Amino acid sequence: MVKVDQNHTIYAGNKVTLQYTVVDEDNGDAPFDLTANAPIIRWAMSRISGSNYLTAPLFEKTLAAGDIVVSGAGNEIASVTLVGADTGTPANNYVGDFYTELELVDGAGESIVVATGTLTIRSNVVNA
Repeated sequence: MVKVDQNHTIYAGNKVTLQYTVVDEDNGDAPFDLTANAPIIRWAMSRISGSNYLTAPLFEKTLAAGDIVVSGAGNEIASVTLVGADTGTPANNYVGDFYTELELVDGAGESIVVATGTLTIRSNVVNA
């Protein structure tokens, strides 16, 4: 179920929605119904140091907070919205490459990482 290299490039301070399509590899890559099977969905971003990522997230987004929206005909798409304040304020002026991870927690409380990748945040000269 894990999809690696789910990479994105954005500009600091811009609002953007990152979409992740989750499939059930044990069921012929059928859409994985996030609404029925994953009551908790979390997305996190952390710094990359060399070939390793630092485990403490810089920030997280969750379904419960309304930061992640589930859609698609089979409820298989998780859309994570980053707002300008997430990446482009003086306190959060993130520029560079960051590790990202989308994780589900099923009804039994089991955590499942379903997507990982690199988020490249470029400097935004106009809004600097």
